[in-house]
Formats: sequence, structure tokens, C-alpha cells
Amino acid sequence: NNNSGGGGGANDKLKRETAEIPKLGPTGRPYTMKKRAGDDAKAASGGRRWDTAKIKNQFQTMLQVAKVSRHHVAFSGHGPPHKRMFACEMTLAMPAAWKDLGLVARDGDAIANAAAAGEIGVGAVTIKNNVDERGPRGRRGHDATSAATVDVSSSAAAAAAPPTYEVHGVGMAFAKAESQRLAIASLFDGIVAATGGLIDPSAPPNVAKILNEQRKAQQKKRSEMGRLMLELANSSRPNAEHKSSKGGWTATVTAYVDGGKKVESVGVGKGKSDAEDIAYANISDSLADTMGVLRHSTLQKIVDNSPGGSVASLRVPPLPDDAMDCLIAAMGTPEDHDRRMAAWKRAEQIAIDRIQAQILSDAGAGTDGGYRRAKVENTKHADAAANAAARAVSELADGEDLSEDPFLFNARREEISARFKAEEAARAAAAAADADSPEGKMKAVRDKLPILKIRESLVEALKTNPVVVVSGGTGSGKSTQCPQYILEHAIATGAGPDTRIIVTQPRRIAAVSVAERVAAERGEKAGNSIGFSVRLHGTSPRPDGASCEFVTTGVLLRRLMRDPSLEGISHVMIDEVHERDINTDFLLVLLRSLLKRRPELRVVLMSATLDAESFAEYFSTSGDLDWCGADAAAECDVSGVGVGAGVDAPPPP
Repeated sequence: NNNSGGGGGANDKLKRETAEIPKLGPTGRPYTMKKRAGDDAKAASGGRRWDTAKIKNQFQTMLQVAKVSRHHVAFSGHGPPHKRMFACEMTLAMPAAWKDLGLVARDGDAIANAAAAGEIGVGAVTIKNNVDERGPRGRRGHDATSAATVDVSSSAAAAAAPPTYEVHGVGMAFAKAESQRLAIASLFDGIVAATGGLIDPSAPPNVAKILNEQRKAQQKKRSEMGRLMLELANSSRPNAEHKSSKGGWTATVTAYVDGGKKVESVGVGKGKSDAEDIAYANISDSLADTMGVLRHSTLQKIVDNSPGGSVASLRVPPLPDDAMDCLIAAMGTPEDHDRRMAAWKRAEQIAIDRIQAQILSDAGAGTDGGYRRAKVENTKHADAAANAAARAVSELADGEDLSEDPFLFNARREEISARFKAEEAARAAAAAADADSPEGKMKAVRDKLPILKIRESLVEALKTNPVVVVSGGTGSGKSTQCPQYILEHAIATGAGPDTRIIVTQPRRIAAVSVAERVAAERGEKAGNSIGFSVRLHGTSPRPDGASCEFVTTGVLLRRLMRDPSLEGISHVMIDEVHERDINTDFLLVLLRSLLKRRPELRVVLMSATLDAESFAEYFSTSGDLDWCGADAAAECDVSGVGVGAGVDAPPPP
């Protein structure tokens, strides 16, 4: 019964009249009386003071802002005619939204117990069962109890109806308007006590605004969920149509899944974007009807467990038999490529010789005493010596003399391994000696990354699994730290000369920037243990092992055409594998075939999603890799992005 509680004019009818002046209200709550010692402008009750001059306006504001839908006001007269006093009795039903938003410190049982024990105030709160807040609105001046009570036909229905907690306030004064203000003050005290002080009636929270913001947030979350579900279902590009209707917009979203099955959803909202978000939010139910409940629940689990709201399923279509022939016809055979590269080298050398000849000619005609000629000659001799040294090291690394003198090769290998260990020890000692040194600061940054927690799990998984999937959100340190963990472990165990890592990046700027960052973390420049190679640009790492080279996916595909076995490469790491493109898919096909010929090769797939089961199934139980067994791929998971996130890495089989 919504009652504005009027001003209490002379024509208002009284609910009842008695000759005696009562001290307690109908619920046993003591009447609030006006102070007589110069405090006429204030009302005190329960130690809380309210401004009675503004309290009626504050009450009306609270009804609107705090979403109070039911309250009741009643007046009664008491005492002899020459000393007539007016009593005002107010009842307010606490909205369910207060409890849903956490604005009530106590639950229902706690409120009932506190009311029974008198902690809230005697008669301040009562409990009414089987009350439906959606009942008819009572007329002004009528009892709200009879208007809001629901006729329940069975005990089960009565038990299902939630109880209603009513707050009471009573006041008494010689004027009706004053008694109403005192009753409001008493009611405010009851609200503060019942809610544990979380609601200040004089400045109530905007419940309507909070509910609207929560509704929009939930709608946005459901909309994003629908979009992610369409992406995982490998749907066609969704088509959204908007139509203007009276008082809003209607959006219809249409997509096709599973080879042509139509999925359609409709949303209605005040604006185009609201209507489209509602349509995407409703499309999840349509997908369940189209693709089945089991598959829908599987995709839903992937979305729920994926960090950062980024998902992608592994979709590698079967490669046609004539695909390789078409690729060779379009790009040429490896021999054709080698001939083109040799011709390009010859043309480059001819151009360099021509430029140097021109420089020498200009230097002979000058007056610098032959300085420029000597500089060019010295540069040519230095380049020739560097090329000869590189060829010698390459021949030693390729093992051409193994059959002639294996003892010499092993001695050389141990010397190289000892040099790598000395470099790592010097770097670690510098970081430990001074925390403010560049090495110390870099080590502190690396130790704070969440990926550190799976370092041992990653190394252990690579010992027995040919394929390892590393899952972690953006910023966890996958791209920069995982190659270093493998490299540092190999150097520490003496396997540095046999360790050469290739890391692919989907874009050339990522390959260059990540390589420079990793080199900086190791206290060196690109060209020592870290290198990179992109189209028409690159810096090769050292040829005698313990190296990591960052390349683009296209560069690695071209290298596979020249060297299908990737001789000398011990680890292949594919970063951002969840970004589905044709180069990555084709590379996965080639690596799966290569693992059969080279079981010692290790493949690490780094993804920002938790859809690792698809990768594991693809590399273990599919096609030619049945020889690896069902557990050929392991998963190392970095949950979350912040420092100190949890890690779930299953042990190797």
C-alpha cells in the first residue's frame, strides 16, 4: 500500500480514538515524543538524532531512490478533547533488493533473532510470512496487510513464499504533522538498526541505479559469452539486422554453424547496441538447440576456464593429397630456391665490387694520401677472415671430423660447454652481488613473473613428452621466459652445445622486439646466444650451440623446404598458437609429420587459452603419431596474469 503520508490536515479521518494516552504502539514499540527542553526542532530516538524540519522530504526521497514499494501510514487520537494527542503509526516493508545488493548486514534468521531479543529495538521489526510484494496496491489510508496478503491454496505454496520484514515507527504529538515527523524519525532508527547501519535513510543509496548497472554488466557479460561461443563453434561471420520499433530497437543476429545450420537470435533494447548485445546474449540458448547440449557444455567450459576472455579452438582441416604439389608448383622446388638465392648472391657481390671499385677510383684521384684505399682493403681482409672463421666453426659444429678424431671433438665440446657454464655463472654472480646492478634488477623483474612457477614443470615435461602446451594469459611471460628456461637448463646439464631453439612469432615486429628483450635480459646484444631472422633482415646467433633464434612463421616454413628434417635444431616453440592463420596450421601439420622421423625433437606450443586438450589430441592420438601414445603431449598452465597466480601443471606420464 503506497501512501505518501500526507500532511495530517484537520479533515483527515482518524483510525481510532481513545480516552487514554498509550505509551506503546501496536507492535510494542515505544512512542517517540517531542523533547520539551528547548529541542523542538530535533527528535531523538535510540541515540540517533534527525532533522525533523527536513525529515518528510528525506522520507519521500528515500521511497523513490531506495526502491521502497510498500509503506503504510495511520493516525489515531488519544486523551481528553482539551489535551488531545495524535499518534502516527508507520510501517515500511524492506525491499528484497536491499538484501540482494548486500545492503542488509544480517540475514533473515539473524534479523528475526535480533528483533526477538530486542537488539534492534522492541517492536521495531516484525516478520510477515506468505506476503507477495507484487500484490495489489492498497488505497491511501487503508491497511497494507490486507491489501498485500496472498491467498495461498496449499501449505507448500505458503512455505515457498519468502517472508517480508517490516520496519515500524511510531510518534505522538499534539499536532498530526508533528506526530508524523516523529514517527518517521522512529522509522529511520529502525531501518538503521535492521540494516546494521549500511543504509542511512537521510542519504540512501541509489538502489535503482545500482540495479541498472548490475543489469547492464550481466547483459554485457552474456553478450561477450555469446560471441565467444560463436567463435568456438567455427561459425560464419554473424550478420546483425536492426529495426526501429516503438520505444526502442529490435536486433536480429544470424550465423551458420556445422556446415550450414542456421542460428538466429532476437534482442530488444532502447538503442541499437543494447538490442544487439541482448541478441548475442540470447544466442547461447539457440546454439545449444542446434549443436546439442553436450557439445555446448564442452565449449561453455572452455570459455569459463579461458583467461582474459580469449578463446580459440584448434581447427586443422585435413590436408589434401595434392596440396604439397600445388605448393611446390607455386613456390618452386628447394633446388629452384637455391639457384635463385645463388644468383642473388652473385648479383649482390657484383654490385659490391662495383661500388668498391668506384670508391678506390675516387680515392686515387683525391688528396687523402691513400687513406680511403687502405681502409677499403683492410675491411675486405677483415671480412674474409671473419667468413673463414665462421666456416671453420660451422664445419666443427656440423661434426664433419667426428669419424676421424672423436676424442678431439669431445674435448672441444666440453670446452664449449664449460665456456657456456662460465657465462651463466658470471651472470648469476653479478645479479647476486648487487641487487641494484642491471643484472640484479633484471633478475628481480624475471622472478616476479607468474611463468616462474612452472619452470621446473616445463623442464620435467620436456624430458618425456615430445609436445608440451604452455597456457597463460597475456603478460605472464611465456614468450620471453620459456625459451630461457630451456636454454639455462641445457647449459647447466652440459647439453648446451646440442641445444638450438627456434621460436616462431606471428609478426616480424614481434620476432625482433622479443629477441632484443630476451638478449637484454641475458645482459648481451642480439648475435650471441640470442638471434632473430625475419624477411630481408636478421642477426644469427652463435653457431656452436646454446642458442635461441626468434623467427616468423614464414621463415621457418621456408627453412623446412630447404631442410625438411631441421638438422641441428633441438626445440621448436610456436608462440601465439591460438591466433589461427594458414601459416600456423600448415606448420603444425609439418611438425606432426617431422616428429615421427625425429622423436628427439621437442615441440612447445604457447597459447593464451586453456584449450590444451585439442592440441594434445592432435599431436598424440591422430594419424601418424599413434606411436607416441595417448599422453604424448603435456600441459603447463599459468592461471591468471597477476603476480602470484596459481599454477596447475600435471606431472609427466
